[in-house]
Amino acid sequence: MTAPPTTTPGGARGQRGQIVLRALLLVLAAGLLLFAGGRQRWRWDLSEGARNSLSPRTVELLRALPEAPSITLYLPDREPERARCAALFGACQAERPGLRWTVVDPGREPARALAAGVQASGTVVVRVGEREERYSIERAATGDYPVVEAPLAQSFMALARGTAPRLVLVQGPGLRALQGPEGLAGLASLCEGTGWSVTPWWPLRERAPVPPPELLLLPGPHLALPPALLDALVTQLDAGAGLLVLLDPAAEMADSSRDAGLGPLLAARGIHPGPGFVVDLSEENIALDRGFEVPVVLRYAPHPATRDFLDRPEPTCFPLARALDLDADVPVPPVPLLLTGDRCFEETGPLDGTAHRDEGVDRPGPFVLAAASDSSATGGGPLLVVGDSHFVTAAQLDWYGNGRFLLDALSWLGRERLRPGLVRAPREARVLTLTRGGRRAYTLLSLLALPLALLAVWPLRLAAARARRRGTQGVANSGGAS
Repeated sequence: MTAPPTTTPGGARGQRGQIVLRALLLVLAAGLLLFAGGRQRWRWDLSEGARNSLSPRTVELLRALPEAPSITLYLPDREPERARCAALFGACQAERPGLRWTVVDPGREPARALAAGVQASGTVVVRVGEREERYSIERAATGDYPVVEAPLAQSFMALARGTAPRLVLVQGPGLRALQGPEGLAGLASLCEGTGWSVTPWWPLRERAPVPPPELLLLPGPHLALPPALLDALVTQLDAGAGLLVLLDPAAEMADSSRDAGLGPLLAARGIHPGPGFVVDLSEENIALDRGFEVPVVLRYAPHPATRDFLDRPEPTCFPLARALDLDADVPVPPVPLLLTGDRCFEETGPLDGTAHRDEGVDRPGPFVLAAASDSSATGGGPLLVVGDSHFVTAAQLDWYGNGRFLLDALSWLGRERLRPGLVRAPREARVLTLTRGGRRAYTLLSLLALPLALLAVWPLRLAAARARRRGTQGVANSGGAS
């Protein structure tokens, strides 16, 4: 008869020692995590749409302020306003330590609200030193006050710069207007929500000279521009204003003899628009469900106007885009910004719904879809040319990184480098492009290989546990036999 396994006093002490050792190691690991968390301000936003995180532009504005701001919200002190405030301003405090915020309920503290000149709920006061900015939050139909990031960022910008930057939208015959299905109302809303002041300008109507604006936007010319308008653009650019030119090749292809007249202005900066439009037959285009006439860009050259895409690559698309040829034999050579893939070619024939490259006629890619030129050293202003204007319309502006690229371009053109310390050295883009075979391999890996690897670990653990039990039983049996 085999004696039952027994536990020796030494074995019991060993087990207790292992338990105490594991507990000490667990406490030590927790202490190290708490220490690291106190030394590093790490944040992980797992909320839907990363609603508790700030945009890179707001973070930059926060860091550009001379001191941490104080924010007073005159709102009803209740839910869900309290939760929205805690999420937004908690993210601000994580980026700018020392930021203070408080909620004052005008209904409960009317004297305090009147002393600040506030008579109704919905007012937000942002102060930095002796300066302050105010904005109002419109009450929603549900009765709540939506506390969002965009107007707060606009206040940060005004406090950091002193005045809001002005974007002048050039208007005239053959240019995209603010309203309409192909208009720029969405562009104006996006810019105003991030701190820009958007003003339409009609050079042919306004006889009085206007002061040089910070930035001019020439949106999609599809008619021959009047000489007076072209002269006004050259005058503003020579005076130091920035100029963003969005070409519109689709309208020009309808009549190849018609030219907007921008050739001399762009050629002086070494930029020459191509004769046709870019066709994209890459796998990335197919995977993102774009048409062949909508080239997709995943390659960004190092430049201040593309710096956010170097940190966080994201595709951009440009319907019916025109390739740009760059000339290095100019005083200030232009810099390419957006580059297409190799599986592109330039179609010079009519747009008939098919894509076919004619050997010896259609140029192969890759192509440059956007380029920048800066003549600030010689007294001129910066110029940025994009071979497409459809990407800023309402149908395309929200597509992946289109809006981000527009804001980054405006940021560089408008010289929004608020302090030298904010300028980050551009880095090479790190874009991971998956082919169709790569996507298939990744899918198989995630669906089969990883679960199988986890299942393979379980038998190993069972075998290890069985070996430990056999060893314990063998020790017990040898002890009983003796």
